[in-house]
Amino acid sequence: MSKYIDHSQYPHFGASIRTVINAKGITQAGIARKLGISKQHFGKILEARDIKVHLLLSICEAMGCSLNDVMKRGVLDANLNDRNQ
Repeated sequence: MSKYIDHSQYPHFGASIRTVINAKGITQAGIARKLGISKQHFGKILEARDIKVHLLLSICEAMGCSLNDVMKRGVLDANLNDRNQ
């Protein structure tokens, strides 16, 4: 099993994380603080081509949601984008 989630398989995870952050009324800076990293570093993580599973799980924990919540959000967003094209 890979330690990474490949962005090409789940291209919307960064946007999904942002959507969850916005829906919960929290900030990227707040999540970064909980993770012990800078806001800039957190932004780079959201733009990365892949992400370590344990880091993604830590982000979910800091946001107070599950990985399933983030992945579902990505699927919903992708389906909505497909319908709008």
